[in-house]
Amino acid sequence: MGSSNNDLYAVGNNGYIAHYQNGSWTKIESGTTTNINDVWGVFDQSNNQQMFYGAVSFVAQTGDQKILKIQNNKVDSLHWNTGRRIHSVWTFNNRFLYATGGGIFENKRGYWNEITEVPLYYSRNIRGTNNNNIFVCGILEHFSF
Repeated sequence: MGSSNNDLYAVGNNGYIAHYQNGSWTKIESGTTTNINDVWGVFDQSNNQQMFYGAVSFVAQTGDQKILKIQNNKVDSLHWNTGRRIHSVWTFNNRFLYATGGGIFENKRGYWNEITEVPLYYSRNIRGTNNNNIFVCGILEHFSF
């Protein structure tokens, strides 16, 4: 994810974050050793800067679950009090932030609300073109005993 071919962010296992800018990669300390499953960015017009969000959780077990906020190669985390795993994040304009994983959640003005109109399946990705045009992909798992 990035703003151009010369400004990209990559995330992955064990809290890995790297920033590619003008031909070179820089490692960014995330403050976690848990997998970062997804990253999404948006241009924040209020401070004229790029803002990136990362979904942190390990889907196979409980542990560190949070959303990272990456700005100017500095990492902070957003309050995440749902107790659910996070697999993907998305925003259109930085006023609303969406997260999926163990449900679908929307953050308006710092408060997380679950979107309950959609059945509770494990959601893998969320993307959209606007706040009123959002797509969620998930998996329906069948368990046999």
